[in-house]
Parts: sequence; structure tokens; C-alpha cells
Amino acid sequence: MRKTSLSCVAVLAGCLLTFADIIAFKGIFPFNHVLKYVWSTVLPEGTIIKSPYYSGERIVVVHTGPEDIGKWIMEERNIFNDYTTAFKSTPPSIIGIAIQSDSDNTKTSASADFADIIVSRN
Repeated sequence: MRKTSLSCVAVLAGCLLTFADIIAFKGIFPFNHVLKYVWSTVLPEGTIIKSPYYSGERIVVVHTGPEDIGKWIMEERNIFNDYTTAFKSTPPSIIGIAIQSDSDNTKTSASADFADIIVSRN
């Protein structure tokens, strides 16, 4: 079982994606599967959707709404279970993790701080 803990704060919301924790899994490039964890202002928490830009990516909404803007939020995910739910199969090895803050697809602005990122096999 793999999980990741994220601490992040979104300074500005109002767009679909204000932060993302991206987990890339081993595959035959460019056909890797990707889980993207996001804070959304429009989709309900727990929503899993296919990316409109990459068929091998699933977007998992872990936080919704502007209520916690400016606060540190702790997120903990079971990556194994999220992958299994999103892709209906057992995950291969993780090959990379990317942390980002952007809103280019929504033509808005966003920023976030990240700290104490932990990935473990608990």
C-alpha cells in the first residue's frame, strides 16, 4: 500500500485546479498512467475524472471550495487504492512525483505553498 501526505495552502482559488500532486506510474512511455490530485472550486471532493488532455491521466479531487483559502490543509491519500479505483487494475511501480500550482487551463491565477511531503509504504 502506498500513500502520500500533502500539506498545502492555496492563496488564490476560483479556478478548476489550484494545486496538483502528480504521481506517475511505470509504463511504456508515453503511455504511463498518472494520478493527479487537485483542489477544485467546481467539482465535489472525491470526484475522479479522465483528463481532457491525456487519456492515461485521472484527476482526483481531494478538496473543494474556497473556504480554506489561506489555511494549511493536510491531505493524506492511499495511492494504491486511488489507482485501483481510477484505473481498475493493480498499480505498477511509481516512477515520479511532481508538485505544481497552475491554472493555465482556466486562464486564471493560482499559487500554493507545499511542505512536509511524505510517501510511505504503510
